[in-house]
Amino acid sequence: MNNFKVSIYNEENELFNLKNRRELIMERFVNDDVLVQKCGRNAVKMDSIELRTKIITRANELGYEIWDEDFDLKYLILYLINKDRTIEADLNISFNTWNLTYSDKVIFGEYKTNNLVGFHTLNNGFTFLGMQACGNWECPVFFIIYYDGKQIRAYIPSYGNTINLDFHSAFGSEGEYIKVDRHKLEKKYKCIGTYGNANDPWYARYLRKYGLTWQSVEINWNAIETDIERQIFVK
Repeated sequence: MNNFKVSIYNEENELFNLKNRRELIMERFVNDDVLVQKCGRNAVKMDSIELRTKIITRANELGYEIWDEDFDLKYLILYLINKDRTIEADLNISFNTWNLTYSDKVIFGEYKTNNLVGFHTLNNGFTFLGMQACGNWECPVFFIIYYDGKQIRAYIPSYGNTINLDFHSAFGSEGEYIKVDRHKLEKKYKCIGTYGNANDPWYARYLRKYGLTWQSVEINWNAIETDIERQIFVK
């Protein structure tokens, strides 16, 4: 990843820093320029066992039949994604679920820090099931399943997540989104110097904004957690 120095000036145009007048070093990450505002989503405090039960109950309501006590929760989640209209609407980023993991033992990507895949409870008491999904041609997208007190919901964080917000898609599936004005985006990328060559994929142009490539981009789990805590209020 690229590093850049941020110099802060006062009204007299004199350089100063908050701590010992040292220069601040910031490491960029994908979608680090997203303004994470507080949202009106709600959730209730519960543990992972309760959430798992809620998920199973909702799948049963929609017609999912469990024949084996050792069933794989993965297939139940896939069923909900395809059958529950609320969850379908919540997952407003285009991505494929051909590859999906909900287990912290199977992570797409190599992460040295703690990840949020699997059942987790944050410091504010919010419990969710974190997952990654992608097609073989896509960069994995992270999303969560949770209970809002009335129904099962899904949410895709933006801040630090490996998604293309210009195309509302996973990296690699920009062609799936037909509503975007590609001519306008071309002008935008040329203006900021990330357009590159005419044959460059759209995700490459997007990632250049952050000094990243397909090989170097990864989820920033701290940013993801910040996004979730600001977007979902726990009653």
